[in-house]
This record gives sequence, C-alpha cells and structure tokens, in this order.
Amino acid sequence: MIDMTRDNDSPERKFNTKLRPVGNSLGIIIPKKILDEKNIKEGDEITIQLILEDNQIKEVRFSGQGCAISQASTSMLTDKIKKMDIEEIKCLNKDDVLEMLHIPISPGRLKCALLSLDTLRGALENAWQ
Repeated sequence: MIDMTRDNDSPERKFNTKLRPVGNSLGIIIPKKILDEKNIKEGDEITIQLILEDNQIKEVRFSGQGCAISQASTSMLTDKIKKMDIEEIKCLNKDDVLEMLHIPISPGRLKCALLSLDTLRGALENAWQ
C-alpha cells in the first residue's frame, strides 16, 4: 500500500506502508497492489484507496472527514469510477464533478468539491511511479 499525505502548503510527500481499515466498508482491502492517496485541504481530509486490475479500477474505497460537499463529491466520484477504464478516469474534470453534485457551488467551496478529484489524480499518478 502506498500511503501519501499532501497538504495545501507543501508539495512534500510522506510514504507509509502500513495496511489499515479504510472507507465505507469498514474492512481492509488486501490486494496485490493498493494505491492510497491522502489529501488534506482547508480542514477537509480524504483518503482514496484503489485496486487496479487490467487497466481498470477493480475496487475503490475512501475515508475522510470534512464538510458535506467534500464527502459527497468523494462518495459520488468513487461510485462513478468503479469498473471504469483508467484512461476514461484521467479525462474526468471539474465540470464532471460539479455535474455529479447537482447543486450550485460557490467559489469558496470549489476546493471542497474538487478535493476528491485531486486526490484521485494523485493516486493514479502514484500508480506509475
């Protein structure tokens, strides 16, 4: 498992190889390879774990704390990407996330709504390092 922590003020990354319970399942994923990306912004924290198989997302879990917008966007995004091809996921953008939310997002809350997409991109970027 790759556990990455990144916050707004520092591009520095910290790595950890511990396996721990994650996400809504309240269980542990024990695959051949877990990609775990943790992102902390504006007091919101999201951890996304992915299992990649045959260039698709086989499993995805998330855990986090923060405002309703950050948690809702992460829940919706993780539901959307299950069984999706990696290349399709790489094409997801801000408009896709905002469309999933179906509510107006103020400029001040945009970071909250897009935290899930940033975290997902970090996890996928990590997959090929």
